[in-house]
Amino acid sequence: MQGLSTAFGQFRPPKLQMMFHTRVFSLFGLLSFGLFAMPAQAQWRLDNGVNIAHSVFLHPESGPYVEVSLNIHGKALRFEESEAGQYRASAMVTILLRDEEEVVDFVKYRLESPPSEDTLNIDFALSDNKRLLLPKSNLILEVSIEDLFREGSTMEYEQPISTGFADLPAFSDLQFIDHYQPAGQPGPFSKSGMDMVPYAARFYPEERNVLVFYSELYGSTQLGEGEQFLLTWSIREKGSEKINPNFWQYQKASAADVVPALREFDLSDLPSGNYELVAELRNRQNDVLHSRRAFFQRLNSKAVYLPENIAMIDISDTWAERYSKEQLTAFMDFIHPVAEPTELNLISSFRGILDSTVQQRFLYNFWLKRHPDDAYKAWLDYLELVKKANDRYSTTSAMGYRTDRGRVLLKYGEPNDVIARVNEPGAFPYEMWMYYTLADGQNNIRFIFYEPTLVTNNYQLIHSNAIGELQDWRWKMRVYGKTANPSLFNNFDAFSPQNSYGGNAGQLEDDAGNSIFNQGRP
Repeated sequence: MQGLSTAFGQFRPPKLQMMFHTRVFSLFGLLSFGLFAMPAQAQWRLDNGVNIAHSVFLHPESGPYVEVSLNIHGKALRFEESEAGQYRASAMVTILLRDEEEVVDFVKYRLESPPSEDTLNIDFALSDNKRLLLPKSNLILEVSIEDLFREGSTMEYEQPISTGFADLPAFSDLQFIDHYQPAGQPGPFSKSGMDMVPYAARFYPEERNVLVFYSELYGSTQLGEGEQFLLTWSIREKGSEKINPNFWQYQKASAADVVPALREFDLSDLPSGNYELVAELRNRQNDVLHSRRAFFQRLNSKAVYLPENIAMIDISDTWAERYSKEQLTAFMDFIHPVAEPTELNLISSFRGILDSTVQQRFLYNFWLKRHPDDAYKAWLDYLELVKKANDRYSTTSAMGYRTDRGRVLLKYGEPNDVIARVNEPGAFPYEMWMYYTLADGQNNIRFIFYEPTLVTNNYQLIHSNAIGELQDWRWKMRVYGKTANPSLFNNFDAFSPQNSYGGNAGQLEDDAGNSIFNQGRP
C-alpha cells in the first residue's frame, strides 16, 4: 500500500517548552481493546499488560528529545470503588533520564483511568506520551509504573538512548503509530500538524493488518540547496538485506531542514516472523547515504499467496528444515486435496526451483495457517492419513492418495461409516461412505464410489451430496449398468434401474436418510 502522505505542508515541530517545565502532568487516552492481545490469565498483572516504547527526534530549536510512549491495558490494573459508587484505577508513572553518575531529568505523575461501573468488562487502555530533552548524546532511560491500588504490582523498563544526530543528514527513530488525525489544539501527541498516538507494542497480530509509522529526516540541506533525493522504506526479514517489491515504497523529496513522513504498509500478506522496518536516504546515484531500522514481529497464520512473500518466512530451528528436496516434492503432491486454488498455483510455480528452502517455508506456513496452535502435529496427522490412503487404495498405476477414495479421505477425514458391496448380484463393486458432519458444518453427507472394470482397486467417485463435489443423481444406473434395462439410460427421468436382481443400493440409501441424501428423488 502506498504511503498515507508524502508531505504535511510546512513542518510544525511539537511545542516542547510546555512539556519540559511541567513535572506533574496527567493524561489518559482510550484506545480500542485490540491495542494488544492479552490472555485471560494475565489479567491484573502489569508486566503482561503494559507496552512501552521510545523514539528520539530532533527539535530545530531545542535540540534532541525523546518521546516516551506507554499503553496500559485497563485489565492490568486493579480498580477500587469511589465514594460515588464508580470504579477507578490509578498508576504512578516515573520517567527518568540518567548517565552513569547522575539523574539528568525526570517526570513523575499519576495516571488515572476514567470511571467505570463494570470492572468485569474493561475494554480500554490508558495511553500517554511524554517528551524530555536530551542534553547529552548517551543516556539511560528508565520508566517505572506502579499500580497504586495493588501493593507490589510494578513494571520496570530500561533502555540506553543515543541521539545519533552528530552527522547530518540523519533520520529520527521510526515511530510506530496506533492511530492519527489532524491536530486541533497542540498536545502531547502533536507533530507536523497531526495528532499521532504511538503504537507502543512491536507485535502485529492477525487482526492488525496495517503498519503505520512516522519519521523525520533532518539536515538534508547538507546535500545542497534545492537538491533532490530519494527516500525509501521497506520491510525486510531480520538479518536479511533482500528487498521484497511488495513491501517497498519510495518518495522523491527536496532538501529541507526537516522532511516528515507518515506512511503505512499493508501486512495482510506478510508471513509470521521477525522483521525490520528500514528507512533509507539515497542520492541521485542511488547510493545509500543514511538509514534507520526498527524491529517488529508479525503473526499471520493466513495464507500467503505470492512466492516472494513466501520467501520471507523464517523457518530457522523449525520442523520444516529437516526435509530434503525429494521429500518436499512428494509433500507438495500430498497436500493437493486440502490446498486452496491460490496455494495450488503456488505449488505449480515451485516446479523447476532447485532451492528447497522455498518449499520448506511454504509447507511450514501451510500448516501454521490451518493449525496455529500445533502445526507440526497437524502435519504428522495428515501424513498418517496419506499412509492409510496408500495402504488401502493403491493400484498398479496410482498411489492411494491419488485415487478418488484417497482424495476424499485426505480432504474430509475418516468416514463415520462405510458400506461396501463387492459381490452384489447385478452390480459393479461399489462403496457408500457416510459422514455425519463435515468440518464446514454440512450434515448427512454421502460419497458413492464404484469399480466398473472389476479387475482393479481404483474405485471412481460417481456421486456425492457434499457441496462442490461431483453429483449424479442417476448414480444407481451406473452401479447396476450390467443388468439395467438399456432403454432407461436414455430416459433422464429414470434415476434407478428397474427389476435389478438383488439390488440393495436403493435400500441402503433409504436407510442412510433418503429425504436428505436423494433430495426427494426416487
